[in-house]
Amino acid sequence: MVALRSFSPQPPTVRQIGHPFTPFMLPNMLDAIKNALIVSCQAESGFPLNTPDRLAALAETAIMGGARGIRASGPENIMAIRERV
Repeated sequence: MVALRSFSPQPPTVRQIGHPFTPFMLPNMLDAIKNALIVSCQAESGFPLNTPDRLAALAETAIMGGARGIRASGPENIMAIRERV
């Protein structure tokens, strides 16, 4: 069962989504990734690749190979990827 949220005419706040957002951003973001490759650069804890520098290197390689987006998890990993890519 899926819970439905009530519609609010106000855009989400920075606290709700973690960065500034305007309703005009969504179509631009969707256009930017339409028909594009998004690569997941994640590793479970305990796996040898689960270090920020290694995942950032994987993300950089994916971008060099033509990916337009990176899916990542973990604050340290995301910060390392943002700095490198």
